[in-house]
Amino acid sequence: MIEPASTPSTPDIAGRGFTWAGFVDGCRVAMPFVIGAVPFGLVVGLTGAAKGLSMAEIGLMSALVFAGASQMAALELWTSPPSLVALAFAAFWINLRFTMMSAALYPSLGRIGGIRVWVGLAILVDHAWALSMTRFQTHRIDAGFFFGVGFAIWVVWLLATLAGHASGSLVREPARYGLDFAATAGFIALLLPSWKSRARDLMPWLVAAGAALVASWLVAGAWPVVIGGLAGSIAGALRDARR
Repeated sequence: MIEPASTPSTPDIAGRGFTWAGFVDGCRVAMPFVIGAVPFGLVVGLTGAAKGLSMAEIGLMSALVFAGASQMAALELWTSPPSLVALAFAAFWINLRFTMMSAALYPSLGRIGGIRVWVGLAILVDHAWALSMTRFQTHRIDAGFFFGVGFAIWVVWLLATLAGHASGSLVREPARYGLDFAATAGFIALLLPSWKSRARDLMPWLVAAGAALVASWLVAGAWPVVIGGLAGSIAGALRDARR
């Protein structure tokens, strides 16, 4: 008698609870990725010191905002006094992607409820989203894993920015050593991976630069940078829509 071939077992992915085992596992998986957060955290802290922010202020910024790209953009746009509207608009535009990320996570984590939902939104970053989405496709859904990844990155990010500020506060003349350019250099480093060495990828960059240049003749403060970024983003979206 020939027995039918057994079908491969599929992982149980129906769970939607929170376990501390999953939390510890998330922290462990996040370790290789937190290393990459250290240099950018140091730059943010260093730039914060150069802009005149206290250690408490840069620490509070990192703890509450917890978004490297928008923090770097905000520090680049920082003036005295800062333009709150420009800073808020830039942060909103850069972090808009988290709306789609949180929506994608909702089927897996939407039932945890309570304060954990808000904590989860606060620690949502690119790596936590990507690692969790990949894990939940093949493993039992455990909200603890997502929280572990996010928490590990949050702790390292906060400590790195504080360390950067501590080192920057030792330098009395940041501009003399080019440290006032740290935020710009860090933000450029974030953008470079999007460059694919193709002519069509140059278009949004040129649009952004042109719009910022024109805006600098019309408005003052941080608005030329915001306008340039918005124009470049729209140009890139229109380019991709034509594919």
